[in-house]
Amino acid sequence: MDADRSMESVNGTLKNIAAAVLDTALIGWWQSLEIADLDNDGDNDLLVGNLGLNNKFHPGKEKPLKVYMSDLDGSGTNDIVLAKTSAKGELPVRGRECSSGQMPFIKEKFPTYKAFADASLEAIYGKEKLQGAVQLRATTFASTYFINNNGHFEAAPLPMAAQVSPTRGFVVRDVNGDGHADIFMAGNMFGAEVETVNYNAGIGLVMLGNGKGFAPLTLQQSGVCTPYDARHVLRITMGTQKQPAILVVNNSGPVLLFMQRPKQAKGAVAMR
Repeated sequence: MDADRSMESVNGTLKNIAAAVLDTALIGWWQSLEIADLDNDGDNDLLVGNLGLNNKFHPGKEKPLKVYMSDLDGSGTNDIVLAKTSAKGELPVRGRECSSGQMPFIKEKFPTYKAFADASLEAIYGKEKLQGAVQLRATTFASTYFINNNGHFEAAPLPMAAQVSPTRGFVVRDVNGDGHADIFMAGNMFGAEVETVNYNAGIGLVMLGNGKGFAPLTLQQSGVCTPYDARHVLRITMGTQKQPAILVVNNSGPVLLFMQRPKQAKGAVAMR
């Protein structure tokens, strides 16, 4: 999701309103979206799951992670190249071994690992080919919430406990009965790109809201554990009494059901 492409239909014409409603420098590999009133002021805010901060990329506004797609080796098929931004310019994220496996000409052009390590992205692939490629970028991998202030959304990253893995889904509800919106979330990603291990550090998370921010609970406090490759987090009701519950649907894994334990005192959270 690229924040500078927010459009509104005005008298039948699409108008770019990104600068008026969002921080347009926030571009991520967004994984999930939930719309809810997070600060109890009567309007809708946004919860947006991202890749998280527990990865090797660490993009920023000044040093984005870039993705190029084009037929860079003349084979007739498109290639994908990840590039990081440094003081020396753009450099490849993937090493010589992986890059040459995708495009064998690299081993001939750079016969040693040192020669490849010393080369810029342009020196490896050619300036003209890179300029003609599809180019995308990311400036943040933090899962983020956006508070709606009279139509302008102010962004804040979720706490660090929520950044250990990709976030694939949210449910917002008041789990402790204090009148404030709380967050149930789950994630992970077991199908990472080449040369990247699985994103599997997440075990699910419950965060209690106070109208101004969110405080993570431990597993012991919440009773929530979702260590699988989550794909969807769904709000459902159970039985004739419509008891609220949460389903976590996992890829090649079990479906998990969480319900708040009955007869808990106000302020209690534990789920099962």
